Amino acid sequence: MQHASNEDFWRDNPDAWVYTRDPRFYQSEEFLMFYHKVLPCPHVMPHNWQECLWTHRGERAARRDLRKCHYSSQMCSSIQRGLECDKGAECDKSHNIFESWLHPEQFRTQRCGAGSCCLRKICFFAHSQAQLRKPAKIIWNSALPPTAAAAAAAPPPADGARSDGSAAA
Repeated sequence: MQHASNEDFWRDNPDAWVYTRDPRFYQSEEFLMFYHKVLPCPHVMPHNWQECLWTHRGERAARRDLRKCHYSSQMCSSIQRGLECDKGAECDKSHNIFESWLHPEQFRTQRCGAGSCCLRKICFFAHSQAQLRKPAKIIWNSALPPTAAAAAAAPPPADGARSDGSAAA
């Protein structure tokens, strides 16, 4: 999604509520499984894509939106062989490591080999028993993730501040 200006981005984005959350939300399981590297980056200045939570045009870590594209955590056989998938966005399998390991069927269902010494900014694995999850099978007709449903009904933050430091229009 290309926007002429930052104002267009906020006005035209139905998921704008995600960008206005408390920074702790960006470390939550819900954010990592449903929004990390899915929603377009709101930043207009050049920055490090690898450190950014959002997706960028041409980025290999970009993920399809699980709310719109129904795919499993299993890797696409064409992609695994280094080929382009004939089904494209309609494929029912994951097309990159982020789609596979951030999928609710797989995310944090195994312990991290580095444990509490892990230095990854985003780790697909659990670092404690509390973080360990049971694989979740997605029911495609289900509602939005809990926070998304609540935020869609909630008014914007009172001060109008956004996580990127910009103010609401």
